[in-house]
Amino acid sequence: INKKELGIAKKILYELAEGPMGEVDYERIIPEEVPIDRIKVSMNGRTAVVDLPSEFYEIQSKNNRGIISLYAIANSLTDTINTENIDRVLFLMDGKQVDRYADMVISDPFVRNPALIEE
Repeated sequence: INKKELGIAKKILYELAEGPMGEVDYERIIPEEVPIDRIKVSMNGRTAVVDLPSEFYEIQSKNNRGIISLYAIANSLTDTINTENIDRVLFLMDGKQVDRYADMVISDPFVRNPALIEE
């Protein structure tokens, strides 16, 4: 994976953290209480490794939006319109791989799930 792909992945995460622009019917993927500088991304082959702070998981599990938010991130990063060389997304919590958090299994990499995408 080249630096261009990593830069695009960082930009996508930044845009998701910024939230929807002017669209009242859409919900934020990354809660505004989660500082963007605490979200890290790196590459391991064709897998994007996204390190989210524990606050992300805590907020999203309280809102029952955890798994949907993770898939929204994974779908955004694996969309071939956005990136060509990312097939999977592995999520970390505070720099560590965790089996699960609340109702979310996060130990295995997520792959694109088009069934969750609204047109």
